[in-house]
Amino acid sequence: MKKFILILIFFTLNCQAQQNPQTITKQFYDWRIQIKSTGVPEQAELNTAKAYLSSELICLLDRARQYRDLFKQTSPDDKPPFIEGDMFSSLFEGPNRYRLLSTQIKNTHATIRVHLYHDQAEQKDKTGWSDTVQLTKQNQQWRIADIRYGARFDFGNRGSLRQNLIDELGRDDPTLHWDGKLQLHDCR
Repeated sequence: MKKFILILIFFTLNCQAQQNPQTITKQFYDWRIQIKSTGVPEQAELNTAKAYLSSELICLLDRARQYRDLFKQTSPDDKPPFIEGDMFSSLFEGPNRYRLLSTQIKNTHATIRVHLYHDQAEQKDKTGWSDTVQLTKQNQQWRIADIRYGARFDFGNRGSLRQNLIDELGRDDPTLHWDGKLQLHDCR
């Protein structure tokens, strides 16, 4: 009986740790740094990202992948959008190291400041930059709903991941038969 209670307590604590916004954020950055992909994630990566990202963000990223693929088919000689660069941080090359700075939780929303670094070869990045992760609780699970870019690099991302996707995908593109409003409708 005692063994059963200990297993139950361990399982409960483990589940609670998974519900923690910091844990989800750490798992996301560990995954993101490990896959080292650039541009919008491919379908298999998006499937894995469902454990970390909100359903709206997954939908927007899926639409970005579709838009990129349509663009490649229609204009094979032109560079498509969402093809390169880290979409999940301020820096085009993306981070390869991070640390969580601060967390604020209010009901079903959480905000976590993350300090990110991009080390090169044997030179450690000593300054880095900070981005802000916004999480929301969906179906009792914490998920990343947006990432606000905090650095001001010359060629870095500005604004937020979610808003940049909405702005880009919300535009009509007659060449691709892309109705921006229709494409975004299911994501909200």
